[in-house]
Amino acid sequence: MQKYSYEDSIWHWTGAGLAKYLTKSKFKTGCECPTKLYYGAHKEYLSNKLDDAFLKALAKGGFQVGALAQVYHPEGILIESIDHAKSVAMTSELMTKKDVTIFEAAFMHDGLFIRVDILKKNGNKIDLIEVKAASLNFEEHETFYDKRKLKAKKNPKKIVVKKWKPYLLDIAFQAHVVGKAYPKLEVHSNLMLANTATTASVEGLNQMFLLAKMVLAVPKLK
Repeated sequence: MQKYSYEDSIWHWTGAGLAKYLTKSKFKTGCECPTKLYYGAHKEYLSNKLDDAFLKALAKGGFQVGALAQVYHPEGILIESIDHAKSVAMTSELMTKKDVTIFEAAFMHDGLFIRVDILKKNGNKIDLIEVKAASLNFEEHETFYDKRKLKAKKNPKKIVVKKWKPYLLDIAFQAHVVGKAYPKLEVHSNLMLANTATTASVEGLNQMFLLAKMVLAVPKLK
């Protein structure tokens, strides 16, 4: 199997007309392995992860965390449409408000498409909140950089800890698209993680979020 660069893979997806948009998930795939992104445009090379029961279970856990995160923003408005054009249009209309909180806000720019977990707009400032099921001790956390390399006496470097790199690339991609779509607005990026330094005030909180299976008709790529 031939290896491809990230640039080749991006063109293969967008420039060659194999897909309309480079989504956040495809961007993450390209960061992990450009060759995987290239061949992912062909049905015969689809990843077997799509049918992995364990990964599906992890995804369900992520949905629960996402639902809990929305509880912190009761004023939020959910963009329910899964259609790219419709979701972007609905988001654009809400973005005309001076202050608004949007769940699953959709943005498109130059072949790039994203959905933001939680977006808070206050005047000319936008806060993007990416919700993750990962946990972090907020009392001990100082930086996402490798502290040993950051504080080295000789040639200190800002090297992101491997564990956090995918999360930071994720939110950075979102900030890039939103910034391009709304260049006059100030965009700030945030990660929302579970704080292991605190105790939940409600016993069995995670069990209170029920999952309902929905069957949606998703158009196939031509």
